[in-house]
Amino acid sequence: MPPAPYPCRFGSYVLLEPLATGGMGHVALAMFGEAGSEQLCVVKRMLPHLLVKEDAVRRFEDEANLSRRLSHGCIVQTLATGRAEGEPFIAQALVDGRDLAELVSRVATQQVKVPLPLWIHLVREVCRGLAYAHDFENLGLVHRDISPQNIRLTFSGEVKLMDFGLAFSRDKKALTAPGAMLGRAAYMPPEQLAGEPTDRRADLYALGVVLWELVSGQLFGTVMQDGKPVYASDPRAALARAFKPNPVAPSTFNPEVTPELDEIVLRAVSPNRDDRYGSAAELRATLAPFIPTGFDGEARVGELLRSLFPRTAELERRRQLIDSGRALIGRAPPKSTAERVSATQPVAPPRVRSWRGPAIGAAIVAAGVLALVLVLSSRDRGLPPAPPPPTPVVAAPEPAAQPPPPPSVPPTPAPAPAPEPAAPAVQARRPPPSPKPTPAPPASEAPSAAKLLDSAREAFLNGDLKAALRDAQAAHRQGAGADALLVIGNVHFSQRRYKEAEDAYAAAARLAPGNRKVAERLEAVREMLHPR
Repeated sequence: MPPAPYPCRFGSYVLLEPLATGGMGHVALAMFGEAGSEQLCVVKRMLPHLLVKEDAVRRFEDEANLSRRLSHGCIVQTLATGRAEGEPFIAQALVDGRDLAELVSRVATQQVKVPLPLWIHLVREVCRGLAYAHDFENLGLVHRDISPQNIRLTFSGEVKLMDFGLAFSRDKKALTAPGAMLGRAAYMPPEQLAGEPTDRRADLYALGVVLWELVSGQLFGTVMQDGKPVYASDPRAALARAFKPNPVAPSTFNPEVTPELDEIVLRAVSPNRDDRYGSAAELRATLAPFIPTGFDGEARVGELLRSLFPRTAELERRRQLIDSGRALIGRAPPKSTAERVSATQPVAPPRVRSWRGPAIGAAIVAAGVLALVLVLSSRDRGLPPAPPPPTPVVAAPEPAAQPPPPPSVPPTPAPAPAPEPAAPAVQARRPPPSPKPTPAPPASEAPSAAKLLDSAREAFLNGDLKAALRDAQAAHRQGAGADALLVIGNVHFSQRRYKEAEDAYAAAARLAPGNRKVAERLEAVREMLHPR
């Protein structure tokens, strides 16, 4: 599928540019708020072909529900979660910096000497976040994907743990299949590689591997030949190295590592989980003596990042993106966004208000005003009330011309004379004057295509699929075009009427060939109907 056109609207957000794509979703730099006071964030969404897989959707929603509840200085903050235009998303604070994997790569490329206390400081900060997560609400939470790629560093020196997409907790609805392997194999303990149940000690093993690599300057578990490390390219070799029962001491590669630090690192990466540290707090406390008094780890991390990653071009690029997105952020956000905002977030995307309540009240008031105007206008015109039906007048017969009645029929008595002169028969039968027709209400009082479309989107998000389909079809008849067809397709898709959904999406694609959402939904439903 061709890349999406950026910038573009997504619910209450304006997506500015893609940042990364993983196995479950893709992340984009985004902005929200009002023009002039907008804020930057990142929005994570599912890959289109996974939207049709219920287990993948449940896993994504589990991550959203969990990350929304976590609030700690060493964990990336979640701003909002929910669905926009029928698609689940996670909006998180922008961590302005680089991940640990990028830092390690730049350090190796430029051959920068990094002091051991700085690496140890980084690991201790991750321990702070892990200790909070492991004990959070007694959920038995396990991250299960600790790696340099999921440790984010800011240009001000903060260290933040991110991506709880593979985390396990007692609240999860999506269960990992028995024997399934999730995460990066190089950082998994043997029990996780074997598909066995894991606990917090699996995270401590993975963090121990990170520590081993930082202080040694090598990849964990490398095979030595003639005193030099050999890196296997076969991914299966990574599994074999991870199962290695006796890890090599990091001092083998870095003589600055003391025997005491060797002992701590080797205990953290022990193949036997019972030999590892029991908690992140314990590991953090054990590493404290290796940081000199007065060493400002946060300041040193910030200095290192700013020296290795010049930002002039990046900041100019960001200003251009913000300028390009302001034209979109100034528009009223679509009413199709349903967000559950974290209670810990002071500033959240604007809530979308429903128009149904005010519209009903306005319609009642308008109807009353219209009736009053009609009554008053009829009085001003002096229209008489409708007269009763006229009494027919029959002329009296001439006596001489009256034929004698038959003997069996009694004579008909002559009618009583009319008190007033008889009017001509044609005037007596003239219908009463009709009042002028009541003027039709102005067209603006009828729901417009835009209001019908908003109503359809809101009904869809509230689970009222019948109302959503009805309003979307009405909006389409009034010219709402591809947007209405998209909602119609979403309704059919939710009811597992995939062929009808495909027809609706295809019709929308013909009307709007460049519409990103339409293209993604059409691809998803075709993947369901015609799997490769």
